[in-house]
Amino acid sequence: MTAMQLARAVAVIANGGNLVEPRVVEAAFEAGGKPAPAPRPPVRRVLSPETAIQMKRMMEQVVLNGTGAAKEVPAEGLGLVYRGSAFTRGQFADRVVLSAEFTLWPGDAEALMERVRELDVRRLGAQPRGRNAGSIFKNAADHPAWRLIDQAGLRGHRIGDAQISDKHCNFFLNVGQARAADVKALIDLARERVRERFGIELELEIALVGEGFDLRHPEPVEGRPERSEGSSGSAGPATEETR
Repeated sequence: MTAMQLARAVAVIANGGNLVEPRVVEAAFEAGGKPAPAPRPPVRRVLSPETAIQMKRMMEQVVLNGTGAAKEVPAEGLGLVYRGSAFTRGQFADRVVLSAEFTLWPGDAEALMERVRELDVRRLGAQPRGRNAGSIFKNAADHPAWRLIDQAGLRGHRIGDAQISDKHCNFFLNVGQARAADVKALIDLARERVRERFGIELELEIALVGEGFDLRHPEPVEGRPERSEGSSGSAGPATEETR
């Protein structure tokens, strides 16, 4: 296994089982100089969240190397928590993962594959398809984010072409030509409504990258679109176990 493969494996575990492929093309232009849409880096789920958690528990240590000598870091030094780690917090900036050590045990391959199939069916039945960034907010203690957003009356709510999914309220969809400002305004609105009704501060699971995002405060930033549509109110019941 190469150092890059090891780094990708650790990143998958830290990212709840998702692998984000690196972007090779940053921009493209047509013959007349008009910008063409750059291909998006694909996001693939290569591990279920449950498996990622198990892998985190099995991780013994990683070996890092940057500008200096290699350094062994035990698993307890990685700060592995729900949707976060020393890697996501930038504590190992300018370093790469050279190797990782895990503790594994034998299992029944057929039973494991059946479990994977069951998890895939459950996930596909609960989560919307289409253009979205996955779960927007982390789950608060004893309060799934989707339920808080739903009870705040925002199921199906739309700002511009960004819409809170009817199927899963913690997924925000691009149903047309949504802008970053549309999505951010929807995030701010969900935070505001949940805070007002339940006194709970929703914490982002995604990372916002770009200009105009003030991540220190949950209040809306400049650039919120004026057009907004209310909740559709047409959704069926949600499944607590899978959301």
